[in-house]
Amino acid sequence: MKALGIGIKLLGSVVGLLLALVLALVCALWLWSGTTQSLQGTLEQLTRWLPADQTLQSQGVTGSLQRGGSIAWLRWQRGELSVELREATLTWSPRALLDRQVHIADLHAKLLRIEDHRPKDPTPTQPPTDLHLPIKIDVALAVDTVEYVGATTVQLQGLSGHYVFDSETHSIHEGLVRISSGKYRFDATLQASAPMALAVQVDGTVQATVPSRRAPVQVAARATVNGTLAGRDAALDIDAQLDPQLAPAPKHQTTANAQAPPRASVRARILPWQTQPIAHANAQWQGLDLASLWPQAPQTRLSGNAAVTPQAAGWAAAVMLDNTQSGPWDHPRLPIEHLQTKLLYDGGQWRVQSLQATAAGGRLQAQGQFSTGASAQWQGSATAQGIHP
Repeated sequence: MKALGIGIKLLGSVVGLLLALVLALVCALWLWSGTTQSLQGTLEQLTRWLPADQTLQSQGVTGSLQRGGSIAWLRWQRGELSVELREATLTWSPRALLDRQVHIADLHAKLLRIEDHRPKDPTPTQPPTDLHLPIKIDVALAVDTVEYVGATTVQLQGLSGHYVFDSETHSIHEGLVRISSGKYRFDATLQASAPMALAVQVDGTVQATVPSRRAPVQVAARATVNGTLAGRDAALDIDAQLDPQLAPAPKHQTTANAQAPPRASVRARILPWQTQPIAHANAQWQGLDLASLWPQAPQTRLSGNAAVTPQAAGWAAAVMLDNTQSGPWDHPRLPIEHLQTKLLYDGGQWRVQSLQATAAGGRLQAQGQFSTGASAQWQGSATAQGIHP
C-alpha cells in the first residue's frame, strides 16, 4: 500500500509537471506570437510544410500573429499556376479562433496577380456537390488592382467587399469593382450544400461617348444571375441590361444629327456542366462601345442582335451587326462595318452556313466548317473583294 501511495504521488507529480510544461509552452507561444518577428517566422515554417510541388516565397514581412502586419511581396506557385501578392496589410483577431472563426477586420493589397498557363484539361469538369468549410470566415477585403494572365488577360481596379461564410452560405456584400470606364456594385450568395443555389446582383454605371453629344453619357448597367450549381442538371438564368441615363436633348438638335445612345439587353440560360452550356440566349444592342465595358476590346459603335437556340445535340446561332466606327485593329478599332452570319454547332463541329460582311473597305463571303480539339482544321470557301489588308 505504501508503494502504491508513492506511485500515485509520483504519477501526480509527473502529470503536474507535464501540465506546467504545456502551460509554459502555451504562454511562450502566446508571447512569441506578439513579437514583430512571429508573422515572418510563421510564413517560413509554412514554406517547409508545403508539398514538394509547391513553393512559397516572401519578402519584407513585418508584424505579429496577434495583431497582424504587412507583407511587401508574397508568391505561391504550383507548376504553371502562380499567385502573387504585393504590399499587403492584415489586421485580424486571433481570439475568434476559439469560436472556430477566422475574423479579419481589414485585408488590403496593392496588387493581386494570378498567372495560369496550365494546358487545357480535356477531362469534363465535374460539378461541385459541397463547398462547406471547417470554420466560419468573416473578411473585409480590398485590392487596388487584380490581374489575371492566362488564355485571356483580365484587369480589375478597386475591388472590395465583405466576404462571410456562416457554416451554411458563402456571401459577398457591398462589393465594388471598376472595369474599364464602368463602376459596379455587387452582392452574391451561394449555398454550401446541394442544390447550391446561387444569386448574384450587379448594378453600376458606364461612361460612353456619343458623337452627337459633347459630354460622356452615363449608362446604367444591371445584371442578375439566379440558379443552381450542384449536379449535371444545374442551370443559371442570366438577365443583363444597359440603359442610358440622358438629359433631354436640346431643341435645336434634329433627329438627323442625333445618334442613339448605348443600349443593350441579354437574356440567357446557361447549363454550366453540359457539353453545350448554352440552352438559349437572345441579345439586342445599339450604339455599343465594347472598349467602355472591357479594356482589351476595340472601340466600336455596334447595333444589331443575336439569337442562340438548341438544335439536335448542339445549337444554332444567327448574328447581325452594324458598326459605324469601324477602323484598323492598331487604332484600335474593329475593321467590320456590317456582319450577318448563321452558325451551327454540334459535338465540337462548327458550321458556317452563311457569312456576309463588309469590312476593311471591301466585301467578304464565306461558308464551311471548323472542328475543335487536337485535330482542329478548317474546311470551306471564302470570297473577298476590295479588302484593304
